[in-house]
Amino acid sequence: MAILIAVNLSGQGSNNCFLKDFAVKKAVTPPYLNYPRTTGIPTTTVTIDFTDTVSQVSKYIFGNALAVWVSPNVNNPTVVGYLKKLNPSLIRFPGGSWSNVYFWGGNPGDLPSTVPDGGGVKVSLSPKFGVNFTPTFDSYLNMRDSIGTQGLVTINYGYARYGLSAHPAEQAAHYAANWVRHDNGHTKFWEIGNENAGSWEAGWRIDTAKNKDGQPLIITGKLYGKHVKIFVDSMKKAAAEVGAEIYIGAIIDQFDANSYPEPDKSWNKGVFSEVGDSVDFYVVHNYFGSNGPTPQSFFNSALTSIDGMNSFIQQNIVDNGAKNKPIALTEWNISDNLGNVKTSIVNGMQGVLAMSEMAKLGYGMSCRWLIANWDADGMFYHGPLSTIPAWNPRPDFYYLTYLQKYFGSNYLGSSVTGSANIKAYTTLFDSSRIGIVLVNMGNTDQTVGINLQNSGYGNRYYYYSLTGGTDDPNFSKFVYVNDSGPEANRWGPLAKLDSLKARSDTLGFPVKIRSPRLSVQYILLEAGSNTLPLVNVDSMSVYTENDITTITVDNGTLQCLTRFVPSNVTDNGVSWSTSDSSVATVDQYGTIKAIYNGIVKIMAISSDGGLKDSLTITVSNQRYEVTGLALTTVKNIKSIKTAGGTLKITPKITPAYAEDTTVTWSVNDTTIAVIDTTGLVTARKNGNVTVTCVTHDGNYTKTMIITISGQPTGIPITELSDLKAYPNPAWNSLTIENEFPVQYYEILNIDGKVLNTINNPGLKTVIHIDNFKEGIYLIRAHTRTDVKVVKFIKL
Repeated sequence: MAILIAVNLSGQGSNNCFLKDFAVKKAVTPPYLNYPRTTGIPTTTVTIDFTDTVSQVSKYIFGNALAVWVSPNVNNPTVVGYLKKLNPSLIRFPGGSWSNVYFWGGNPGDLPSTVPDGGGVKVSLSPKFGVNFTPTFDSYLNMRDSIGTQGLVTINYGYARYGLSAHPAEQAAHYAANWVRHDNGHTKFWEIGNENAGSWEAGWRIDTAKNKDGQPLIITGKLYGKHVKIFVDSMKKAAAEVGAEIYIGAIIDQFDANSYPEPDKSWNKGVFSEVGDSVDFYVVHNYFGSNGPTPQSFFNSALTSIDGMNSFIQQNIVDNGAKNKPIALTEWNISDNLGNVKTSIVNGMQGVLAMSEMAKLGYGMSCRWLIANWDADGMFYHGPLSTIPAWNPRPDFYYLTYLQKYFGSNYLGSSVTGSANIKAYTTLFDSSRIGIVLVNMGNTDQTVGINLQNSGYGNRYYYYSLTGGTDDPNFSKFVYVNDSGPEANRWGPLAKLDSLKARSDTLGFPVKIRSPRLSVQYILLEAGSNTLPLVNVDSMSVYTENDITTITVDNGTLQCLTRFVPSNVTDNGVSWSTSDSSVATVDQYGTIKAIYNGIVKIMAISSDGGLKDSLTITVSNQRYEVTGLALTTVKNIKSIKTAGGTLKITPKITPAYAEDTTVTWSVNDTTIAVIDTTGLVTARKNGNVTVTCVTHDGNYTKTMIITISGQPTGIPITELSDLKAYPNPAWNSLTIENEFPVQYYEILNIDGKVLNTINNPGLKTVIHIDNFKEGIYLIRAHTRTDVKVVKFIKL
């Protein structure tokens, strides 16, 4: 069947350097296992218009970055092997702010020993000479050749500002041009500096007394743009000398900087006014963080930022009368304000959303930061723990590896209805095969139906589903692919990654995919000339594998199955319900979960025809676990107002029939109050005390703040038989004896002032009191759980 595709390539003209080598991407049919379609009723529908090709997808969206400081041996067979699986379209070099002090070929001989930082304080330039750092530029090229990928090189623009020659900009451009000559056509993309509008970059502020061509103290966008033209001229001439064509990008701001100080406020206007048509693309950076603690806040941050950047830049180009050029996001990743996000599946999922959204909006390039970095950063682990295999891939590796396999070369128009938590990115491969990336950003499972308009169907569809582990409900560090989990000391099924089979079914009826909470599905669907016939349900019956109707394992599950006649019904949807959710629950996919001993009826109703059937399930051997905890007091009183008064706190455990109702009590300050094993609080002195209750089963924790007043001021004197001080009265020395271990003693005068502290005393301790005045004193003994006081008299 010949299929005509209408292509709308707005903004993707012949001047787009990232599409000059565009090629239709070939889809590879994965090995597969037959996997029956879900009986869930679609909660979300993705509708794809086969004839609406929105844009061509730049293959350079799927880039990564390499930093020279990470490790001398980052170019090794292990990392290269993993990167071959990942298949990044390009790798950036040499890395971030180092670029502005990095000299690929050694010392050019005209460098200052110090430069002013953003605040004007002179600091060491600390130049990085590429010949002294591994990976060197040549080993970076070797690494790329081993992987079979393109590159982006960030040249040293800062040198154009702080260089000591008579013409530092020309000298820096000449140095960059020699880099292009040395590269000899290996690298297609180059960018002029790294974040040079930022005060943290070398060259943002210079020592004007040392500068010889009259440059200003602080950089401006206009000056940067003027210098960019010098670099472009030198570098492109050098490329022509070696028979290569290169493309060069200039840095702009991706946000409205009108409320910012100089040079941000006028950076873009200045750059645009100078560079004209000399550059091939515009460069921006961003990190997608969140102030919220949920995965969804990180997802929304990326989606909002990528769309907002694109809208702002396009309008800013128009407002400044600038040349329309593609956008390259050459440094980006998640911004982790919680400390556990970068190493979790949420980072991988955000990476999928970010790259997919960039492809949809027509970005030309992206370089994700970073192949490897510190212990808690980077796609591959590079840290000190010997229990973690060297260069162990983190979750984002698995998510992005599948993304680059199942994202096609032309973006197709599509719509999603039913749930705002489902994102769908639809692309076209060769041979009329469609790639669909489904991201479930929400906290509930969804059944997603997929409809194809303006085309028939082929024979099969295939998919992989990536989900997290049980270590953390929101930020799991472990990846499961089609329910296949990680090997020991791995964060994903690494050893079997190449052999894992896709789930597949025939296209004889509408496609439905189960999309679990916080998951991504990568789908390959064959378009063709087949139509989907309407086949109605004649009958439906419910059963379980081996006809098992009992659950005898604590918290056990049992899967209900359905049998339709005829077997190829168009609508196989079933709604499930339980006669008693306190005995067992059933989800939208027919999975029964035991709760309490008893008998329960599980009922099914077909969405086509409303046919009914049921199973009677017997549940036994359940352990009645604690599911919740609350704290109560009589009349909700949370204060003690009488001297030495008490307050009883009662734990309320749910369910009421839970087996283990044991709890542990504690207070945060035993000098204010103590609590016994029954929850009885006894006041000691005025103040607020936090009472904590923890269940033995499930570790559920609740706290309550008790306000204590009306207690005697000063130090309460309690004579205890197990704390002794003698002789009493005493002249020169005093022996303190306690029957239990003491953490420390405090010696106080009668007004409560601490005169001396004795840490870690033995059971018998002698102190000297020669310099004490005559009078009454107190000894306060602190144990792990209590405070005891005894008085003595100094004669």
